[in-house]
Amino acid sequence: MKKDVKVETVIPPKVLEKFMQRVPEDDVWIREHYPTPRYRLVDVLLMHRELASPEMTNNMEGLVMADFDLDMSTKKKTKFMGSISGTVLFPHIFDDGINNRVVAITKSPEQQEIATKMGATFVGGLDIIKLLERGEIRHDDYDHVVCDPDVLPEVALIKKHLKDHFPNRKKGNLGPDVGALVNLFVKGRTFESHKESEATAKMSQCFGKLNMPDEELSKNFQTLVDTVSALKAPSLGKLISKVVIRCPPSIESFTLRDSEVVPQVVASAARESVVEADDEPEQEEEKERGEA
Repeated sequence: MKKDVKVETVIPPKVLEKFMQRVPEDDVWIREHYPTPRYRLVDVLLMHRELASPEMTNNMEGLVMADFDLDMSTKKKTKFMGSISGTVLFPHIFDDGINNRVVAITKSPEQQEIATKMGATFVGGLDIIKLLERGEIRHDDYDHVVCDPDVLPEVALIKKHLKDHFPNRKKGNLGPDVGALVNLFVKGRTFESHKESEATAKMSQCFGKLNMPDEELSKNFQTLVDTVSALKAPSLGKLISKVVIRCPPSIESFTLRDSEVVPQVVASAARESVVEADDEPEQEEEKERGEA
């Protein structure tokens, strides 16, 4: 008795690609047989507001999240970008429940006064360094440390206490205008990618609330796209390959059109930390101290 033989149909890649580019003609279709629908940001916001209406989830003040797919490839087929992180300062501030605590270290009384006005939690010079060294200001007491180059040699003496918070220009927490740095890290929001493979990564970042006007949400989203895109040199290609917008606790998510995810300017608020596989952080920090 002959056994049944399973026959698999192999569709040539070019034929499959063309097939998957079809646009549904009906209101209902089998999703796996068509490409994922892509929308404008304003349309996505409208759909999320409908889902968040009082009759549905009653979440009109919900946070709007952007999930990024990132292309970590470079010109070399065997070399890839490492994880990225940065801080984005949105033009339209919103309450997301996050309270960033910043330590500002500077010898300048004028800069100390400005840092205090900008909202720094701890402000000072050598006195702050001693408090950090003795553990009177603990890691749990702050989220960011900023300082000016004049005090960097003294700060370097407590590098082992600061660990990942040790200031350098690449992270954006070292510079002569301490007030501006405090403003960035108090009001800004820090993001970080997570590698899924050598060539791909993902990251998520909130950029507003559903009850904000479309114009404000659009400007915040563009600022986020600009800030993230600035972390990869244009010569290496696009960093952002796809963006999906969601609004928890709703499980619905909508993919944006590629035309909605185009960087327009070089984000002045971009503060990058790109970790390459062959980076040598120790040498970078030594160079920073030398420059100071």
